[in-house]
Amino acid sequence: DRLGAAANYGFTDARFIEYNNGKLDMKDKTLPYAPKNTIYGEVYYSIPISVTDYLQRILLNVNAKAVGDIYWDEANLNKQSIYGLLGAQVRLEGRHYSLDIWGKNLTDSSYSTFYFVSIGHGFLQQGRPRQIGATLRCYF
Repeated sequence: DRLGAAANYGFTDARFIEYNNGKLDMKDKTLPYAPKNTIYGEVYYSIPISVTDYLQRILLNVNAKAVGDIYWDEANLNKQSIYGLLGAQVRLEGRHYSLDIWGKNLTDSSYSTFYFVSIGHGFLQQGRPRQIGATLRCYF
């Protein structure tokens, strides 16, 4: 009742059946922007506290996800290899509020989320670095 887990996995093998851009034959190349693997898993533990309205439950959560490989172009010349992100959260719940203290990308993994070419120049969007934060919710 207090311990839970969730996991999922997605696999994509999307390829061009036939495609020639006039310069290159892309047959059997992987479609850009479609990650080959997506993986997610989490474990959480709930600690009920029924002593007071101010603190009724503490929830602990650890999660991990991985994404990749992702090709950024039709010729499969640029790609983001599979990368993983680790997260964690502690939630304090009361009758009229919840306070989350969380961390994302706790291992400070370096990864790219988007790539495109414009006017002959390549642009790469880096993923977010380690983040630590808090979220307060009030219920009226």
